[in-house]
Amino acid sequence: MSASSSEQDEQGAARIAAIVLAAGRSTRMGAQNKLLADLGGKPMVRRVVETALASRARPVLVVTDKRKRPRLLFIRSSLFQPP
Repeated sequence: MSASSSEQDEQGAARIAAIVLAAGRSTRMGAQNKLLADLGGKPMVRRVVETALASRARPVLVVTDKRKRPRLLFIRSSLFQPP
């Protein structure tokens, strides 16, 4: 079965979306929130989203927990600020 033209990019490759799941409770990390954990000077969630954006995946979606508004605001400001 071949992909339809709406499922392919300009070069004929299959279109792939990336979904970053950033709504967990981080229970295995103890008190530290894994989304905000420092990984090479940046929050882990920023590294993950930057990697997804650097790929050919489009769209890149980030799923967050709307009940945790302060974390959501941090993620938004962290991701969409120039490095």
